[in-house]
Amino acid sequence: MLECHELTKSYGRHEVLKDVSFSVGEVGCVGFLGANGAGKTTTIRILTGLARPTSGVVKVAGFDVTKDMDQISQVIGYCDQQAALKELPGLITETGGVLLQYQLSKLTLEDIFMKVVMA
Repeated sequence: MLECHELTKSYGRHEVLKDVSFSVGEVGCVGFLGANGAGKTTTIRILTGLARPTSGVVKVAGFDVTKDMDQISQVIGYCDQQAALKELPGLITETGGVLLQYQLSKLTLEDIFMKVVMA
């Protein structure tokens, strides 16, 4: 479902991602972990169309993030840590971020909460 091949992102002469490659098949939940400043947020911003890669190939559900964001926005969503935790206070107390990626369906917030708690 996610493919990154030699993903690079630069801001001026400052290279924040360099030749990042990975792929993730169809799974229910993916954790994306790393040290502060490792490039997690930048990578997620590129995957969701909020930033453009400097170079490399990035595909979500087979669609290219530089050309097909209309199609990609139909199959993914992104909610940053602060916004997500406002709805479920007290659930996550550790520092760092959590990415829950799922295909949107007719699940209510309560259904999603129960799936997370029961996992």
